[in-house]
Amino acid sequence: MLSKSSEVATRAFSSIFKSIIAVLITQHATCQEASSISSDIVTLKLISKREVVRRLSPHERNLQLFQSDSLYQGYGTHYVDLWVGTPVPQRQTVIVDTGSSITAFPCFGCKGCGEDYHTDKFYDYSASQSFKTSQCGDCVLGSCASDQCHLSMSYAEGSSWNAFEAKDLIYTGGPHDEAQTVDMHDPNNFEFELSFGCQNKITGLFITQLADGILGMSRSQHGTFWYQMYKAGKIKKKVFSLCFSRQPVAERKGTGAGVMTMGGTDATLHRSPMVFANDKGSTFYTVHVEAVYLRSNGGESASVDVNSNLDHSVHKIDISEKTLNGSPIIVDSGTTDTYFNRNIMEP
Repeated sequence: MLSKSSEVATRAFSSIFKSIIAVLITQHATCQEASSISSDIVTLKLISKREVVRRLSPHERNLQLFQSDSLYQGYGTHYVDLWVGTPVPQRQTVIVDTGSSITAFPCFGCKGCGEDYHTDKFYDYSASQSFKTSQCGDCVLGSCASDQCHLSMSYAEGSSWNAFEAKDLIYTGGPHDEAQTVDMHDPNNFEFELSFGCQNKITGLFITQLADGILGMSRSQHGTFWYQMYKAGKIKKKVFSLCFSRQPVAERKGTGAGVMTMGGTDATLHRSPMVFANDKGSTFYTVHVEAVYLRSNGGESASVDVNSNLDHSVHKIDISEKTLNGSPIIVDSGTTDTYFNRNIMEP
């Protein structure tokens, strides 16, 4: 999502680096094959988790704990399917956000929370046999108030939400329009109990966005989705990877636009060698920017079409490396904007 008011200084330059994240495209657990249909779009043929489990030997099941899920295009963001509750899981679509740590979505009873804008009805926890409200002694994400764990988050552009903390069995991915038919309680599958925010109030862009909620994927080990999945033993490595593509239109029924893989990456699908950023010790994915360039006549790809008649010459902007990195710069998959250090405005 857009920058939190308390994090404006750290949430800079995010959109430029989405193409870097996109290198990490994976297909381990639910993808049968990937084929490039243009220079920038990759489509995936999906197979069920039941087929994946059947094809793996017991030894492979212990070693290959990966899961790949389709990403869908929202309004400037990418989201994934989160299936919540038992015995019949309910779909909640959530924006994959490397700039925040908490997973949250509207629950039944949320007033004025944009149900008509979102892909799904509000989550009805009364229909889930595995739903639990977190009590004060069990708060993982929030703090105790009125004998209940409460959460809240606000954003720089004015959006905010309030929620109470809850737990339920969840899994991601699978068929987009119906719950997974395979028994998700099989230990070889990826269902686990997630602590999340059950939203009872939302404002701003959270009301009108296409996705129902948000998936917290920051580097924090305090309640992030990937870390809870790791702690539950569903992935063996503290690794996830994202591939983003872009389609002309985002449809309510779902517009495929990439892949999220939990537990690893698939280097066979990389178009170029991985480039790693130095660990800055932050709770965000911090990078160091050496320079910024602009290309004549724009374009949607960093590559240059040699057959084009347009001038695609590249121009380096006269900004010092020190000025560019005056405040921490992070990769934030949940924002549509790029923020620069305000010092670049000075002559």
